[in-house]
Amino acid sequence: MGATDIYENFAKLAAWVKESGGMLTIQMGALRNYVEAGRLDVGPRRQIKENLDRHGLMATTELKREQEDWVLIIEKNGPVHTIMSAINHPWQNSDERIENAALQIAPVKEELAELREIVSQVWALTKGYYEEDDE
Repeated sequence: MGATDIYENFAKLAAWVKESGGMLTIQMGALRNYVEAGRLDVGPRRQIKENLDRHGLMATTELKREQEDWVLIIEKNGPVHTIMSAINHPWQNSDERIENAALQIAPVKEELAELREIVSQVWALTKGYYEEDDE
């Protein structure tokens, strides 16, 4: 896997984060695979951080060494970042910034919930059909 493949991996991750409403929880092992590292030593974690940064993303916590650990990835300057920034560094109108950012997140989450409901309904409707084919 070369630099182009790694870039494309993180471009896909950025799209996935965007589709998920600007935030996505992912295991460190998956991020390790994106840079094709054997272990999550200092070098691979730095490479992950640089690639996240290159794609307008960031981890909300330190990148851990354990592949089973979870990390929240968010869009830089997205609504989740705005909320976290306003909470961690309050200044004039922080309350308005939080409220406006939350309003940006709500419709995306509602759309995802509606999509999940549609998928559940389709699955329920087709479940018997596919089970009959298996017999």
